Amino acid sequence: MTSNEPHTTPVISFIIPDYNLPIQLLRECIESIISLELPDEKREIILVDDGSEVSPKEGLGDLLSHITLITQENRGLSKARNIGVEAASGKFIQFVDGDDCLLPNYMECFKSIEENDYDMLIFGRVTEKTASFPGKTVPFGSGADYMLHHNICASAWGYIFKRELLSEGLRFTDGILHEDEEFTPLLTLKAKKLARYEGAAYFYRQREDSIIHSVEKEHLSQRINDFIGVIERLDNKAKSLDGDAKKALRRRVNQLTMDLVYNVIKLSGDDSYISKALSLLREKGITPLPLKNYTTKYLVFALLMRTCIGRRLLVKYICR
Repeated sequence: MTSNEPHTTPVISFIIPDYNLPIQLLRECIESIISLELPDEKREIILVDDGSEVSPKEGLGDLLSHITLITQENRGLSKARNIGVEAASGKFIQFVDGDDCLLPNYMECFKSIEENDYDMLIFGRVTEKTASFPGKTVPFGSGADYMLHHNICASAWGYIFKRELLSEGLRFTDGILHEDEEFTPLLTLKAKKLARYEGAAYFYRQREDSIIHSVEKEHLSQRINDFIGVIERLDNKAKSLDGDAKKALRRRVNQLTMDLVYNVIKLSGDDSYISKALSLLREKGITPLPLKNYTTKYLVFALLMRTCIGRRLLVKYICR
């Protein structure tokens, strides 16, 4: 392990998982954090190498003094992030994917959460570095209240949050795809004081070789099964909650179910996969989707899903 020696306890821990990423992208990611107007003693950068074929240490050279490098055998993204959490000592945590970057606007987010002591701050992304979209910070009350009235970002990198929100053992589920969809709503529910930055602070790099773009049948089957598992666990969690927290998580379960069905149709265009997903969801009591006016898109989708004609129309529209 290579590490820097901070003079004081850092305010924020940046956790970066890496598995066989091109070293130039990883360097850009780390450099985007170092270049923020943030004193060294206020930050720590934890890079977790998940068993890459070639150690990133070989290509980081001059950046090694700025980071803590942890290496492990290949055990997946969830385990890499969980290892990073265990090593983190900052008051706040920020996950950053190793092929993405933080934008200069991120400093506005950091200043806002530090000065106002929010439990969590949500921010937006761009897919082109030239687009910055600065904005202002707006408080929203609790995480449960926010989830009752807003869709949330599924990706774990879309939030700065207090490390203490993980104190009761909340972690990413090992060995699955769609781990973020399970983690982020449970994290958001723990926030008593939440705010949103009305701008973009994160550059999300769209890569065609990314795992989320794979449509091979074996991989697609795993995605379906893992996503259904996530939805089922969140549904069971919702049953154990009360009040706004219960309603908020139920809303998220319904939205994720819609997303699953949409993606199965979009990625497969195959009646057998669509039927399999719908059958499993019915067996677990997750569908039919309730007719709730969360958004116009959701309500229309839920209505169409209730009839054979409606489902055919959805397939035709989505696959066109």
